[in-house]
Order: sequence, then structure tokens, then C-alpha cells
Amino acid sequence: MEFSIERSGNTATVLIKDAFLGENAKGLLAAIEELGTIDLLIMDFSQSNYINSSGISALIEIYKQTRARKYMVRLTGLSREIRDFFFHARLDEFFAIEDELEGLGIEQYVELLQDDEKRDLAIDKLVEMDDAAVLPMRNAIHSENELIRSGAITVLGKLDDSYMASRFSDILLHDESSFVRQAAAYALGFLLDDQTVPALISALEDNFSEVAEAAAASLSIFGSDEVREQLTGKLFHENPRVRGVAAQALGMISDKRVHKSLESLVGDADPWVRVCAVQALGWMRSHPSVTVLIEALGDNDMRVREAAASSLGRIKSPDSIEPLGKSLFDENMWVAYFAAKALGQIGDKHAIAPLMHAYKTTSHENIKIAVLYALRELTAVEASEVYLDAFRSRNEDLRKEALMCLGKVFHQDLPAILRKALKDINWTVRYAALEIITLHQLRDMEEDLKLCLANESEDIVRNQIAKALTHLARRSQP
Repeated sequence: MEFSIERSGNTATVLIKDAFLGENAKGLLAAIEELGTIDLLIMDFSQSNYINSSGISALIEIYKQTRARKYMVRLTGLSREIRDFFFHARLDEFFAIEDELEGLGIEQYVELLQDDEKRDLAIDKLVEMDDAAVLPMRNAIHSENELIRSGAITVLGKLDDSYMASRFSDILLHDESSFVRQAAAYALGFLLDDQTVPALISALEDNFSEVAEAAAASLSIFGSDEVREQLTGKLFHENPRVRGVAAQALGMISDKRVHKSLESLVGDADPWVRVCAVQALGWMRSHPSVTVLIEALGDNDMRVREAAASSLGRIKSPDSIEPLGKSLFDENMWVAYFAAKALGQIGDKHAIAPLMHAYKTTSHENIKIAVLYALRELTAVEASEVYLDAFRSRNEDLRKEALMCLGKVFHQDLPAILRKALKDINWTVRYAALEIITLHQLRDMEEDLKLCLANESEDIVRNQIAKALTHLARRSQP
């Protein structure tokens, strides 16, 4: 991992120059160790657009390292994806995460619409300004810069500026930028003006698939009989892209009157159209289409088979259990993965035997994880041997999923299993154990939790231990 460190007085700034990967963080940890006495450590992620799970662990190590020295740590320059990941992992509880866009003026936010990293945040800030942003955004759609035009259109759509409906229709059909046309298509979905339907229907034939798919998504929000009829007509268009996006829109509308037309597309010559039709039938949970979807499990394109498995899981027909059981052994790993997930969604106990067989015969860990998920959904007590085998795996995701299964069926040795899980080398497994203890109110494990609290090195897990102890203490009160 490439980084640089600049020091100014009692402040040190670490600039991360590429992906933040925990396995490559030893040099960074050593460099921070050598900083000596400082008050503030700033970690600048403005040149980094990715962090993996081991990177999170490395950050926690940095937190522990700096906490011992009483440094304050501030994270800046986070991309939208990394910022969301940090909040999801609750790292905001340990680090100050700087919002660089707070308090800027409208003109500054408009300029940031050109910045790939800050564009989404700038749009959010402009939307928060509500009426104050309307006139500046109307002016901004005349910009020569396509990023500013599209961003302004997005803001006005989210602000429900119905005055712009006709203008957006014109932009959708005539703007030279596909990026701008796509924004206009999505914005019309916010405005829901019936006068814009013809423009959206025409946009289904746009040369750029992103524009056509955006138009289809907006049309699905209208959902009127007129829209349904026009979309149904597009199912027979000579252009396969038009047929596909029309199928997607009808699927999102979920009008079961069109299921026969969609079924006819499952045999289309174009594989992408077949995928769209299969997905649409699943979205509308078309029970009459189960036979057609089962046949699609044998399609020569693996994307169609994946979509068929997922759609059958949504429909939950018992008739699909046997064919999905066969798909557990599909030559493509992801088809088997989605077949396992679907069997869990259907919730029929007849799926337990083929799922257990698939676990024992496959070498793919992703399939095993999906099988464990399905068995947990089925509360398969008879699969305890499978759970225990997975709990002994070297793969932490398998161990965590197995532990959740053992907790769901309340295995007879659950307390002993949980005690072992609380000592697991992976913090996500320990965290899962704490959730199970809290869920089942296992008061007999209170002393174990206190011991774990004294020895736990990860603050995320320490917080969860404290919450579990508090929960158990409340439950024990008369």
C-alpha cells in the first residue's frame, strides 16, 4: 500500500494513495508507531477508492495504537462507498469522520457535480437546500458541462419540480449526452406527469441501454393501463434491447395480465431478453409461469439459469423444489448458489435432503454458505452434523453462518459452541455469538461475557458485549 506522511507541529497527515488493504498495512502501522508525540492524526482517503475487510481490521489496529498514545484520529476524503461502509461497520464510533461538504454555497456544490468522488454528496446537499436550490438548478441545466446538467436535473427531480416536466421530456429525446438523457429519464419518474409518458416510451429505443433502462424504470412507477399497453407492444420490437427493457418495466409494474407475453420472451433468441423476461416473471411472482421458469433452469446461458433460480425462489412454488434441487449441482457455481438460496426462500422441508447432499459433495465454499443460509431458513434440526462441520471450517464466513444455524435450531451443545465462538480469531464470528446469546437470553453465559469483555481487543465487539450484558441484566430483573 502506497502512502505518504506529512507532519506539521503536533499534527500528522497520512495520505493513502491506493486501495487500503489490510494485508499491506504493516508499513503504515510501523510508520505511525514512529511518529512520536502528536495530538492529531489525519488519514486522508481522497486518493483511495476501496477498502477491504482486512483494511477495517487494520484501521481498528490503528485506533488501538493511537488510543494508547491519546492521539485524536480524523478520517477525511472518504468516497461515498467507503463512507457508507464505515458507517455500516460503525467505525464512526471510533473515528471522527469529516464532512468536507458541510456549509458550502450553492455555486460550490454545483462545481462539485463534476467531481466523481463528491458528486453524490453534492446532490444530497443541494436537495437539502430545498426551494433555495430550484432556480440555480434550472439555470444549471443550460451548462455546457454534461455532469453539471445531469446533476442539476437529478436535484430538480428529487425536489419534485413539476414545472420542468416538459423541459425534461425534451432533454430526454434530444440532449446529445447519454448521461444527461439518463438523468432526465429518472427525473421524470419522480415527477409522474402523464404528459411525459410518450417521451419515456420513445426513450425505450434510445441507442444507449442505460437511458432505455432508466426510462423503463420510470415507466414502471406510472403503472397505468396506457403505459402497460404501450410496454406490451414493445415486447415485440425488432430491437432486442427494447424488448428487454420493456420486459423489465412490466415486471416492475407487476401486472399479471401480461405474464403470457413475458413467457413468450423466455424463448427469445437473444439471451439478454430471456434474462429480462425471466426476472420480470419473478418480480411479479407469476405462479402460472412456474413451468416456464423450471424449463429455463435448463437454458444454455448461465445468466438465464441464475435468473430462473432466483425467480422461482420469489414465487415459492413447491413444484420447483425438485428441479431446483437438481440445479444445486449445475456446472456453474453461481447457478447452484442461487438455487440453494431459492430453496431456502421457498421454505419447504422437502428441500433439506438435497441441500445437505449438496453441502457434502460440493467443493465451492460459496455454495456451502448458500446451503447453510437455506438450511437456517428451514430451521433444519436434522442438519446439525452439517452445521458442526462448517463450524470447524477455516473459512470465517462458513463458521459464522454455521453458528447462526446452530443458534436457530438451539443445538443441545449451544452454550459450549458459543464459548468456543467467543474465542474465534475472527471478530465477525464473535459478534454473531453475542447476537445469539442476546436473542436466546442465555443468562448462564453472563460470567463468560464478563471475561470476554476483559480480554476483547476489538472495540466493535466490546460494545456488543456491553450491550449483551445490559440486555441480560434487564431481563433478570423481577
